[in-house]
Amino acid sequence: MTDAKAEEGGTGGLPPGAAVDALDEGMLAFISGDDAAAVAAFTRALEASPAYDDALYMLGMARARLGDTTGAVDALSAAWHASDNVMLRDYAARKLEALGEPTPTP
Repeated sequence: MTDAKAEEGGTGGLPPGAAVDALDEGMLAFISGDDAAAVAAFTRALEASPAYDDALYMLGMARARLGDTTGAVDALSAAWHASDNVMLRDYAARKLEALGEPTPTP
């Protein structure tokens, strides 16, 4: 991973505290089924750290549950490209496939 990617909050570098806090808030909302609140929190996490792969992935998952297929595909594709984490990339690719989209290419 490049230093620039770490500075942006991608894998291998710790995202800013505000991004982590917003991700935590979004996860709680997502788990409780409040997908609109989850989208808002994941969006805040990405404002603090635009390449935060976990936030991108979860934003895609929340948007998918809200029926926002275009938004879900955009976020999941961005997560796939932002991440060095093989498992996250696999999960994103599987969800993209379930949404009728091909696996992204590098």
